[in-house]
Amino acid sequence: MLDESTIDANARFFASRDDVPRYAVTMGMGEIMMAKRLLMILSGASKAELNVTDSLWAQANGASKIEYQGNPSVQQSISLGASKIHRN
Repeated sequence: MLDESTIDANARFFASRDDVPRYAVTMGMGEIMMAKRLLMILSGASKAELNVTDSLWAQANGASKIEYQGNPSVQQSISLGASKIHRN
């Protein structure tokens, strides 16, 4: 459930405060960047820098770039177009 301050901050994007979603599926960047297991899908001109310790599933499309640290077993790595997936 979203915090009231988040609802207030996003109310300007909706016709009414009552229209602002109360729930979201997301994680903070701190949790994502220190993941044990991670599925990362990027498209367009995106960039992600990650620290993964266990397993990595990565897909990059377009001009995306995924850089990872740690010693994960890379379960799947798909790089399409001018995208790159590599270990720092």
